[in-house]
Amino acid sequence: MGSVCSGICKPRSGGKNLQCNVFSNTELNNLHNHNSKRSSKSTLISPAKSYSKDSDISTSSSVVFRLEKNKFLPSVSNKKSIVDGWISQRNSIDSDAEPFLILDTRVALLLINYLMGQDVLNLRQICRVWRDIIDYTLDIHLEHIIAQFKCHYKGLLEPVSKFIKASPIYNRPNEPRIDLIITAKVIGGVGMINNIGYKFKYKGKTQCYGEQFHFQSLRQGSNRMLFFERDESHVYTDDIKMPVIAGVHQFCVGDFLQIPINLHNAYSTVDMPSIEVMPCRQSVCSVRQMETCHIDSMYDENWEQITQTSDKPQKLIDIMNKINSLLKDNNKLMILSADHAGYDVATIRLRLIAVESGKICEELGRYVAQGIEVFPAKAPITGILTRKGLTQDLYTTTQLRMGDIINFYLQTVGAGPEDPTCAEPS
Repeated sequence: MGSVCSGICKPRSGGKNLQCNVFSNTELNNLHNHNSKRSSKSTLISPAKSYSKDSDISTSSSVVFRLEKNKFLPSVSNKKSIVDGWISQRNSIDSDAEPFLILDTRVALLLINYLMGQDVLNLRQICRVWRDIIDYTLDIHLEHIIAQFKCHYKGLLEPVSKFIKASPIYNRPNEPRIDLIITAKVIGGVGMINNIGYKFKYKGKTQCYGEQFHFQSLRQGSNRMLFFERDESHVYTDDIKMPVIAGVHQFCVGDFLQIPINLHNAYSTVDMPSIEVMPCRQSVCSVRQMETCHIDSMYDENWEQITQTSDKPQKLIDIMNKINSLLKDNNKLMILSADHAGYDVATIRLRLIAVESGKICEELGRYVAQGIEVFPAKAPITGILTRKGLTQDLYTTTQLRMGDIINFYLQTVGAGPEDPTCAEPS
């Protein structure tokens, strides 16, 4: 391999010029001449209009490459017209003007395939042109996923936007997880459990893997029921104590859901052309499936109501007092019922209803769910799907409408011998 394209990128804040060398194979040995001719066929991305503070690379918990919320998915042809902005800008540059490097998309694709991960995030910081061309190359390289998505989920989901998100990996701070997030509007599948997913291969591997998601579709305006579980029993030696989704997520027609398609993780890099969207499989949703989760079936009907005057272990009463104190100054959620079951591992089941729009205080929101915000009764909400088989995936906040119900299950150590309420009489 040899150097076939080089240029100078001057930092926006001044300072020394940065010499950049782009390496490619012999197939691209005419790239330098191609760029020097300033051909109108060059593919570069445009202007700084797509820049925003939210999309800057930083050390925050997540990085969004180019957020396109509330915009229809732009086609490649539309982006091609935007790309001409850089070409015309470069053609009009004077000899004394600030130079910048033209990066061919074929070279950008080689860089992405070889350096996918933190290195790609670093490349995007070189200059605006590199940042835009890398984003554009990813867009056109993943266009087949959107086409398959529209084909397989026609009448069920309508894709409206997409963005690429980089998130930190637990215990791997220098290696981000990179996902393509597709935001789609629910338009059908009422009364059904919808199973969607995709299959893929890792680079250099022949084995095929698959990821699946499932959700329930409800009629527009229906009150949803969400299930969250928080384990404080230490049975699984898990000290994170993070609430996780404990049932099938529900969405009404008109709501928006997000599907993460993984491109890079701690294990390896996904071969992007191998990603293939799988057809939807539907099953009839019973009333019991809509109103219960697997934790309810563990105890059948052996649930007992918790009251302030009930003869229950003091630990359960203390937990209820803590939750009541959190709800006291947050009138956006109200307890409908509270009961418990189990002995060695006790489970408290709370049924909460959203009664007023607004943000829930951070402490209560993180205790019951992954952050909560309540919207008016007729407002559309957005939620992200979790892969089947996982209790924790990408972190997201929980959006509710007034009238929606949360079933919250708190698992804790039951009243053991060390509990005074269970001590044997002397």
